[in-house]
Amino acid sequence: VGLGSLILPFILSMSQLVRLVNFGALSSFVMLNFAVFLFFFIREKKRNGTDIVKYLICPWAGILILIYVFTGFDKMTYIVGIVWLVVGLIVGAIKSKGYKEVPEAFKKLEV
Repeated sequence: VGLGSLILPFILSMSQLVRLVNFGALSSFVMLNFAVFLFFFIREKKRNGTDIVKYLICPWAGILILIYVFTGFDKMTYIVGIVWLVVGLIVGAIKSKGYKEVPEAFKKLEV
């Protein structure tokens, strides 16, 4: 990651880097919203009164808004961003043995 961060500024313009960072941030917010829906609404079955607003409507409204924002990126941002996302998912899968184990770096975190 450090090596990539060192090389990218020499390859991409500042506006391309900004779009790439925005792509990464928006991607993480889409995944966060989906994770809230998946964990609380689907897995934990929180479906009473305000739970529907908090765990179904708000996450999906956020996802839809972010998808709309995604339409403003150029083709290169999609290519680099999706490759970046896929590489991250692969590394995460390897480190967590298929997302079944908590990586060592996260085991010491106090929640």
